[in-house]
Amino acid sequence: MIDILAPVFSDNDNVIIGLTKRMEESYPPYGISMGETNVFSEEQVQLYRHILCTQFGIGDDCLVSARQVHGDEVADIRYKGQSVLEADGFITDCKGIALMVKLADCCGVVCYDSQQKVAGIVHSGWRGTQKKIAEKMLMKMRNLHGCKPEHIKAWITPCASAEVYEVDWDVARFFPKSRTKTANGKYSFDNRKQIMNQLLHCGLSEYNIEKANDCTITDTSFHSYRRNGVLSGRMGCFIFLK
Repeated sequence: MIDILAPVFSDNDNVIIGLTKRMEESYPPYGISMGETNVFSEEQVQLYRHILCTQFGIGDDCLVSARQVHGDEVADIRYKGQSVLEADGFITDCKGIALMVKLADCCGVVCYDSQQKVAGIVHSGWRGTQKKIAEKMLMKMRNLHGCKPEHIKAWITPCASAEVYEVDWDVARFFPKSRTKTANGKYSFDNRKQIMNQLLHCGLSEYNIEKANDCTITDTSFHSYRRNGVLSGRMGCFIFLK
């Protein structure tokens, strides 16, 4: 069984939301991964995805993922088996489909409209956040599926925390409200805060936004590229419309 971190609002009859953990103790030396890396082959990743799908009753051909390019493309998934080559997010209103993005310090943002039964998910590192990919997901949910912000709940996953996530000016310059200058002349960047502000700007209620405070860099139960470099795997953040 794969260990999952989940938001409180996923505890209902229509949707399952989760973030796979690293599980280094059960699968030494590097844990499990939902994405290919230097130390995880395609065959290993397919096995771990199959275990995840079996655990939650997801058909193997119903798990949607794609090559992530730190962009702002959000694909609308209309049917099972739909192929998407490159995207950093997805939305769907199709029952039986699970959407997944891969993470290792970047934020995952998961949204669910309980009225329209629409799911959305994005991978938002600093590049995606600078391109406002979470806002673009919500815009697509509204324009294509009639979603209203007052009906949407959101989850911001564990990610690199502001306390240890240092960036240079070339990144910090984009985020005047979410950066703090450090003693060594660099900047700490609060990606969670920036994404939270974007969701609020789109009309979501603060009470409907659940924010995980775990830091992927300091908490070894999560994968972290900043901590482990090429030895890092990828966590799978997913939402499944049952």
